[in-house]
This record gives sequence, C-alpha cells and structure tokens, in this order.
Amino acid sequence: MRIYVKSNDGKKFTLLFPSCLIFNDITASIGAKALNKHINMDIDLKLNAHDMRKLIRMLNRMRRKYPDMYLVDIESADGDIVKIKL
Repeated sequence: MRIYVKSNDGKKFTLLFPSCLIFNDITASIGAKALNKHINMDIDLKLNAHDMRKLIRMLNRMRRKYPDMYLVDIESADGDIVKIKL
C-alpha cells in the first residue's frame, strides 16, 4: 500500500506499507474492536472480527485483480493531493 501526499506549498511525501502487515487476520480483529469502541452508540451496528476478515480478504483479491487501483484519489481546491493505492 502506498500513501502519497502533496501539499500546495510544494511539500510531498510517500509512505509505503507492506500489504501483508496491514491486511491480515490480526489487524482485522484489532480493527473490529477499535471500530466498535468508537462507533456512534445510536446506530445499531456492530462489526465482528469475522466481518472484518471478509473485508480484508476482498481487499486482497481486489489488489491482485487490479494492481494499480486507487482507494482514495483526492485533490482539494487549494491544490493538496492525497492518493492511497493498494
């Protein structure tokens, strides 16, 4: 996974993360706990680790099928750019 950020004042940086460290069952469990902790209590929605594992497996399949796919590709009116590539 690559995260590319460029600000309008010319500063830019790229973060590289190995996908195997981000998209695995351990992070699915941790992510489910964190989301359930910070989710709005008015909404009757609970995510469990099994659902998060399904999401991560789907992201891994998408990464293999579409290797140049961007999850986020945003450019603000100020000229700031943020891109997240699988």
